[in-house]
Amino acid sequence: MATDFSNTLKQLRKNKGLTQAELAQELGMSKSSISMYEIGAREPDFETLEAFADYFNVDMNYLTGWSDDPYDYEGDPDGYLAEIPIAIMEHLLEAHNGDLKAVHKAYTAMVEDAKQDSLTQRIKAKIKDSFTYKDEPEITFDDFTYALHAESQDLTEENKQKLLEMAKLFKLSQEHIEHKKNE
Repeated sequence: MATDFSNTLKQLRKNKGLTQAELAQELGMSKSSISMYEIGAREPDFETLEAFADYFNVDMNYLTGWSDDPYDYEGDPDGYLAEIPIAIMEHLLEAHNGDLKAVHKAYTAMVEDAKQDSLTQRIKAKIKDSFTYKDEPEITFDDFTYALHAESQDLTEENKQKLLEMAKLFKLSQEHIEHKKNE
């Protein structure tokens, strides 16, 4: 009977492009052992489970179906946690009671927020700069449309949507200012 472990093991092996015989050779096991693990006829002991986890660079809880996240935060094989500056790591470890998965998730969110803040600052600076050039000719609607089209061609769909949302925000702001003037 197939189990979470047997299905996960089979999928990991196939993702690596290995046959059962090749995996068995890599781990010093017999092909029949790998086959029995994959069909659920045999359950691994702790050492065997650890060998599979180490070989595939996944967490043992992922192998057994107790977690949906394959990343081995304790072993940190890709060095995700090693990237975190020590002072931030200490703070995050304390804040998340030593939960390395939560630390990684929090740090990733912090980095994404910083990137977004940086992008917002660059956009604000670009808008500000566009209003300070007095020597350039006035842009007509057609010139503006052409310029916007040229600048937005390489944007992702997500960023195009954000740009559209910003344009709508500017329009609302302009309408609000015009409404205030007419009062």
